[in-house]
Formats: sequence, C-alpha cells, structure tokens
Amino acid sequence: MIREYLTAGYPALYFLTQEPHRAEEMLGEEAKDKCVPFAWDCNRGIRKAGSLKVEEALLDFVQAASWLNEQTDTILFAHNLHRFMDVPEYIQAIQNGVQLWKSRGNCLCVIAPVLTLPPELEKFFFAIDFPLPDETRLAQIQTELSQTDGIYVETNPAATLAAKGLTEFEAETAYAYALATKGAFDPRVISSAKAQMIKKSGFLEFKAPEDPQLLGGLGRFKKWLAPRLEAFTPQSTLPRIRALLFAGVPGTGKSLTAKCLANMIGWDLIRMDLTGMKDQYVGESERKTRLACQIIEAFGRCVVWLDEIEKILGGSGQAAQGDVSASMLSILLTFMQETKAEVLLACTANRAYTLPGELLRRFNEIWFVDTPTLSERIEIIEIMNRKWKANIPIELASKLEGYTGAEIEKLTEASFFESPESALKRIVPVTKSSKEDVDRIRQWAAGGASPANTPEEESVSETTRRLKL
Repeated sequence: MIREYLTAGYPALYFLTQEPHRAEEMLGEEAKDKCVPFAWDCNRGIRKAGSLKVEEALLDFVQAASWLNEQTDTILFAHNLHRFMDVPEYIQAIQNGVQLWKSRGNCLCVIAPVLTLPPELEKFFFAIDFPLPDETRLAQIQTELSQTDGIYVETNPAATLAAKGLTEFEAETAYAYALATKGAFDPRVISSAKAQMIKKSGFLEFKAPEDPQLLGGLGRFKKWLAPRLEAFTPQSTLPRIRALLFAGVPGTGKSLTAKCLANMIGWDLIRMDLTGMKDQYVGESERKTRLACQIIEAFGRCVVWLDEIEKILGGSGQAAQGDVSASMLSILLTFMQETKAEVLLACTANRAYTLPGELLRRFNEIWFVDTPTLSERIEIIEIMNRKWKANIPIELASKLEGYTGAEIEKLTEASFFESPESALKRIVPVTKSSKEDVDRIRQWAAGGASPANTPEEESVSETTRRLKL
C-alpha cells in the first residue's frame, strides 16, 4: 500500500480511512523496509508508530514539521491533521517542508477519514483509500474470537460475508455481540451492525421492501425481469443489472416498483435522499455524496432507491441549477461507472426529459410507466380490494381510463364513505389536471424508453378472461 510510494520518493501522502489505529499499524509495518515510522497527534506529540511511549511532546504541528525536517528516511503519520488544514502556519510548514522531505527521504502521511486539502497543498499530496479488511481477515477475526477462553465456536462463512464493509473494530464487536446474544456467529446480527452505517449517515435510510403482489400490471417489465433474477443469486456468474430508471406519469407505481425489486432480488433496500444531501456550506453536498457512495459500496448486496432524481439532477428547475448539483451528478456518475459492489440503483423520475444524457446512458434500461391499461386497472382494483378489504366492482375499470394506480387507491379509500361512482366524479386524474406535462412525458418516452405496461392487446384478452371469472 505504501512501499512503492516511498520508493518513488513521495514526500506527502494522504490515506483516507475510518481505522486510524489499524492504518498506522499496517502502514508502519510495511514502511519499515524504507523508513523509520513515527506518528504524531495533537494530544500526545511524536511517538514511534505502534507504540504508546511519547518520544517528543511536540503538540503543535509546526514543531512536528520542523522535527521531520531534521530527520532522514523517516515517515511521520499525522492523525486528524485535516482538522487543522485551514491554519496558515500549518499550510506554510508543509509548503516549506515538502522539498526538504523529498531530498532527505522523508514523508508526511496524513491519516484522516475525509479529504480536506486547501488549494495551496492540493498538488503536493497523493490521496489513497486505505482498504477495509478483506474476507480473509474477517474470517481470521472470527477464528480468534471463537477460541477465546478455550471455548470453541464454529465459524460461519455467511457471517464473514455479512461483515464485508465493516472496519476491524466494527466486525470484532459485531461478532462478539453475536456470540453474547446468540452463542454463534449469526449473520443477521452482523447485518444489524451494518445497519448502523446507514443510520449514522443521516441521508441514507433502510426501507422495508414491498410485496411484489402489490404491484399491479407492468407486464412487459415483469417479463423482462424474470430471467434476469437468477443473476442475483450468490453463486451466479451471469452479468447483473446495475442501474434502472423508472420514468413516467406521476402516481403510476414507479416508486413501488423500485421497492418491490429488493424483495424480488432478496437484497436490502436503502433509500438515498439526494435532497437531504444538499447543503448550504461549500463542499458539504459533495462530501455527503461521496460518503453515501462509499457506505453503499461497503455495504453491498442492496437495492439503492433514488426517488424523483430530476429534482436534484435534472437540467431545469430551481433545485437543479448551480455547481453543487453538477458536482453531485459527477460523483454519482463515477460511482455508477466504476463500482464493483453488488449494488442495484433503482431510480424514479417524473420529468425525465430534464435529465442529462450522460446520466441516462448509465442505466441498463429505462422503463416508461404510463397510466394502466384495462387489464392492469382490473388487477389494481383487485389488489386494492384485498389491501383495504373493500368491494370496488371490477366493472368500474372501464370508466377509469387515464387514471393512475394512486388515484384508484384514492377511490378505494373514498368508497368507505360514499359510492365509488360518487367519489369518481370528484377525483380529477393527473392526465387531465396536468395534461401538457403528461403529454410531454409521453413524447419523451416515445424517443427511446421501453414501455413497462402490459400491451393493450394482451390487456383485452386478459380482461375478457377476468370478467368471465
């Protein structure tokens, strides 16, 4: 991780990690072949890497940088220096020291959880992501815990897989908690520990996947998806879908479809709140976007639901203007292109015609969800009758052309207090109240999106069958 950079003479490195102690230990061990490893923090000063004994009580970094100026073949791990990167004296100390460190074989290595570099120092540092523990190390931690106090507990490969994305500290405590509560390495306990990663972010949220039986219609999409579900089984080598966009008329079940996907695949469902990630402070929106992508990549095996993405990433509208949205889009595009994690992005949009082409190209498939066809309306009425224990006659479906699934549900709720026919007179479908907008959505979809609804010809035959029943 570090030996090659030291051999090449890099005078300033920046390791991004949530595991400062593990990073110091592992990087220090690897650096021994090239340099003498020391560590600095503002509480203890300078000490030998991996040791608690203080060598020099230099709590001010300017003093620590001066100390490094006098050394040869030395690497100094500086903890949490990102907290002081706006101090002019610290900036100047690094600028003054870089050339001297390079000539003396020294290196300043910042260990921090986030990348914070002022413009004056950006060109001097080389940033590196410190890797989380791999499956071999996670299995080793299990083995070590299983033999504690002479009590042998069988290790569990499923628990190892569940712990991917956790730090060593998080994995060890999760394993220990599983042993204390279950007497075994229970993968479900490990997964609950991973859920803390999501909770603590503030802009990622666990959601309960929906039952696919609640999803009416969309015959073309369901037929397309069915043979591709096998690719999501653990041992499959088939290529997986990585990103889907459900675009179309508001209220037609796009979000419900995204939530049902997680159930069909058998993965966790995580909602990414792009609106909540927008921040008034410079750089915060971009930091939150990067952090969200890192957490999701570490978590793995999840469907990430991004709702109404055009509100932040679209090319029109107040929220879409400005450099912040462009920066957030750039980070998301890079993540979609380069991530190797087992992640499926399920995005929804109403006004998808505002989305930039570079984003649309990242989706494996773009599905257009229109108002339901006749057979789909009958199916939705049946679903609503079961869900609400109502008694809407399916014959009413013929009068609901142009109505969305959300509007049919509204009709079902109203039927408890008045007749469906009476309620129907008051419910104005979005295809009438926002006709121009709906027409524009449909016009955009005709240019390349795949229709998700059941074909009308199939709808007629299915309707005849259902009415006979």
